[in-house]
Amino acid sequence: MSPTGTENTRLVVLRGPSGAGKSSTARALRACLGSSLTWVAQDTIRRDILKERGVPDGANIELISIIARFALDRGWNVLIDGILHAQRYREMLDELCRDHRGINQHLLLLRCVLAGDSPLPCEYAGHRVQRAGHDQVV
Repeated sequence: MSPTGTENTRLVVLRGPSGAGKSSTARALRACLGSSLTWVAQDTIRRDILKERGVPDGANIELISIIARFALDRGWNVLIDGILHAQRYREMLDELCRDHRGINQHLLLLRCVLAGDSPLPCEYAGHRVQRAGHDQVV
């Protein structure tokens, strides 16, 4: 694709399992930053707009990229939030990051279960969470 955004725009990708607090975090950031932040919610695009199930090569993947690029090209900061399974979304997110002229931040939110005082490995539905190349675990 082609370059997107400016040196001053920020692209934040907030991934993680259901219930990890992605949407709550995005909602709080939107409340603080207001109209300077475009919130691109995977659930809204996939389930509400497209009525699409989570399938490989789903139309939502392309639409998330289009919306993010549209906002970045207008000088708006973008927050993409969702489960965003690495095997389905990695290519699009990597390309978006490569093309973005500004600052990129990938955060992987995990809800870790505690047993007494000892943390157990972070898991999603019994499976280890697969990190994408740019993810920082939070």
